[in-house]
Amino acid sequence: MKSIGDDFERSESQVASDPPLNEDWPGKLFCSRQMESLRTGGMNSSINDKIKGTAKQVAGKTKQVAGKAIGDGGLQDRGTAEKAEGKIQKKVGEVKHLFGK
Repeated sequence: MKSIGDDFERSESQVASDPPLNEDWPGKLFCSRQMESLRTGGMNSSINDKIKGTAKQVAGKTKQVAGKAIGDGGLQDRGTAEKAEGKIQKKVGEVKHLFGK
């Protein structure tokens, strides 16, 4: 039976220049995170935090502008607070990403 790679031929120099599979390489950490995300069936929490943070920032900015336009200081203040929450949540996602969570 023929396998997938049977039609693919490589020269001796190409084979010799390949890093061993157990050796560390720059993309190893990135790939392992992506594989973990696929294995768990969804996005990791850092991506969720970034998305939710961005959404809160947009919603907050919208409330802020609407409050200013209609002269409602309370709505404007709530928008400012929600925008700040979004910035914090987005930063939490970035920190989680740095630590691989």
